[in-house]
Amino acid sequence: MQIVLTATAICYALATFFRVREKVVGDSMKNHSRISFIVGLILNAILFYLTISAEEGNSQLATASLLEATSLTLAACTLFVEFGFKENYLSIFSLPVCITILVLSLLVSGSIEGIQFSQTWFIAHLISSIAGECFFMIAAISSASYLFVVRRLKKKNRLKAVFLFPP
Repeated sequence: MQIVLTATAICYALATFFRVREKVVGDSMKNHSRISFIVGLILNAILFYLTISAEEGNSQLATASLLEATSLTLAACTLFVEFGFKENYLSIFSLPVCITILVLSLLVSGSIEGIQFSQTWFIAHLISSIAGECFFMIAAISSASYLFVVRRLKKKNRLKAVFLFPP
């Protein structure tokens, strides 16, 4: 199950990377991101099925299957928005959330051995550090896209752009 979870997280990360590259740089790599996103969605469904089949009254696995179902639902809704409305900007923010939920399901399932991983403070620390990294990534993506947009605008009309936009 851990191999499927890792492969799902890698596919979602690749789809996010290709979406960011498409939005920021302007390279059209839609097939790369769609293929990795669909493969990640299929792997997430397989992981959810494996967790449900191994559950058998274990409350930790029941919580892990609920988290995996949440990740699967979020990814499926993102795919619906992407194909229905032809908008792929949502996946830049929703796929890292899916990866975070999958990592939390790994921790909740009890697959990682050790007393330090089962304490409440570890989970609270992990959630807060992942949330901080997600906010930092959103800020980095926004600032990089702003930088490229401002540079493109300044190249089009240098005299007007010098006076209108900040340096």
